[in-house]
Amino acid sequence: SIVRRYLRLPVVKMGAGINFQIPRRLPHMEWHLNAARFNSGYAWVFPHRESSSIGIYAERHDLPPALMEKRLRAWAAARNINLTGCRARAALINFDYRGWNFGQVFLTGDAAGLASGFTGEGIYPAIISGREIARTIIDPEYNPRRLQRLINRHRRHQRMQKFFTGNKVICQTALEMIVLAMRIGLLDFRLLEMY
Repeated sequence: SIVRRYLRLPVVKMGAGINFQIPRRLPHMEWHLNAARFNSGYAWVFPHRESSSIGIYAERHDLPPALMEKRLRAWAAARNINLTGCRARAALINFDYRGWNFGQVFLTGDAAGLASGFTGEGIYPAIISGREIARTIIDPEYNPRRLQRLINRHRRHQRMQKFFTGNKVICQTALEMIVLAMRIGLLDFRLLEMY
């Protein structure tokens, strides 16, 4: 962000997402956790009305974007998902949070680095931080509790991201345990979301 650069705040922690929109609707929404292929990231299938989004997300130092695309294409081909003729779209996701209030300057959403490094989720943090900071600007006495909850979740996601990055065996085992715990009801899916 221009404002973040003005504040001279570096961005070190960055995720990357790559997706293809294919012209057919696949039947199920899917998340694929495979540390051997995606390291600490994941691949997805998100069906839409007449198309499907096929993509991958990972922390860019854990899995460089060029390798992400290569692995996504191989994974899709192994699942008989044809990406020929489909254009790759990519985005960087800033999760390098270093604060939001800099006197007369405020950062929200991606500019503040409030996206999740673990999942890449950023829309909800952008909406909540924008709303809470706007209320703080209007009323300096306002206590932005929802923003503080969001920051606390962001810190938890940072710890999870750090834990899962590095050792593929630990990563795969822990991810499988999380999925199993969610399937049998021991763990709430909201743990992985930013709200």
